[in-house]
Amino acid sequence: MSGYRFSLRLPILAQRHDFWKFWAGQTISNFGSSFTVFAWPLLVYGLTEFVARTGQYAEVRRIGQ
Repeated sequence: MSGYRFSLRLPILAQRHDFWKFWAGQTISNFGSSFTVFAWPLLVYGLTEFVARTGQYAEVRRIGQ
């Protein structure tokens, strides 16, 4: 056991601050996009109180992608 040292080394990419800034920005962006997909139909229903309009919005959004 003499001379053996356990060393936990992070990959080069994980050590860079720019990578962490980029990763955090992408994570926040993805969270916001997911929330928008969830919130828009609720907003449409809340404004129109018409279930068919909510379905129409969802269909138009699906076709547009």
